[in-house]
Amino acid sequence: MELTFIGQGLDSDIEQSAGQHIIEAIDSGNFTSFSAFVAFVSVSGLKNIIDNLVNFKKNGGAIRIFLGVNLNATSKEALGYSGPIRSLILEHSDHLIWF
Repeated sequence: MELTFIGQGLDSDIEQSAGQHIIEAIDSGNFTSFSAFVAFVSVSGLKNIIDNLVNFKKNGGAIRIFLGVNLNATSKEALGYSGPIRSLILEHSDHLIWF
């Protein structure tokens, strides 16, 4: 298991985007599963990696992505845009930030 924290936008010295990092990892052939916890997601961000995720899954890879809706930065469109990747959405009425 390899665990990597990608804090896009938190370190100005990092030039590689989160999407580029994910694509590089799942296309490397070194992994059989991919799990991610994402606080903010956009349709444009998902469009950048969805083809790679689909190919990873077609090649037997397991995918689990937990998407957060935090501070109104994730749109309903982003939550519903999973392409052919099965997704489940849990909606909660609390306006708390979970850690």
